[in-house]
Amino acid sequence: AKPLLISELTTDTASYAETAYFLGNIYFGENKKDSAEFYFKSGLTRTPAYPQNRVGLIMLNLKKDSVAAEAEFTAMLKEKANKKNINLAISIGYAYLNNNMISKAMTYYNKAKALNNKNPQVYVLLADITAGINIGEACSYYESAILYDKNCKEAYFKYARAYKNSNPKLAISKLNTLHEIDPDFSLVERELGDIYYATNDFEKAAENYETYLNSGKTTTISDLTKYSMTLFLNHDFNKSLEVAKMGLQKAPASPAFNRLAMYNYVDLKQSE
Repeated sequence: AKPLLISELTTDTASYAETAYFLGNIYFGENKKDSAEFYFKSGLTRTPAYPQNRVGLIMLNLKKDSVAAEAEFTAMLKEKANKKNINLAISIGYAYLNNNMISKAMTYYNKAKALNNKNPQVYVLLADITAGINIGEACSYYESAILYDKNCKEAYFKYARAYKNSNPKLAISKLNTLHEIDPDFSLVERELGDIYYATNDFEKAAENYETYLNSGKTTTISDLTKYSMTLFLNHDFNKSLEVAKMGLQKAPASPAFNRLAMYNYVDLKQSE
């Protein structure tokens, strides 16, 4: 997701603040607080009226001074422009969830639900809060989000990821439903590729990775590595070697691509 979001900072400037907020959260999840702070500040500078980046900055030090943070959150929600801002309440819920402060996250889930109990993101938040406790219950909340908005892509993806290992058939079925609703949403193919790869169905994994990579979307080193490995495991050595060489052009020192190239040369009985 990160490379796609970074590319969107330049291609979709109207959503810059929102994209910066999502990037900040990703970096926070990776424990890279300096990078998270950079994007939160960048988004806030670009669009001060988008308060979620203020939440992000408070989130960085939430555990150090939770009392001051709570006072700031309360004050933000009392501002005239924010009194009915459900997305702000949800973002505060995530600030607590990302700091593993579950009871506080639930408090803001309830605040958000009180503002609009049919907003799908309310149930995505509840599902995310519950996911670490009960996957089945969490997925029922992702289903609720989809019930209120059949185009809530985040809910489909999170449902599929929750069941990826324990019930891959359910995960694949949910992604196929999303694909039927939006055939042009190519990230579905990448996600399906990951699930088929995890279940050792390398032929279907390769098909989905290829469709995704041919879509023109931003691809990562990880995408190419998985595609090349899938082709290798499916005994398509020529194609696997071709993809490995593409990867080496992007990352010449990559151990994974160098190994894959070597393995394919051996199987093709080639040498350099």
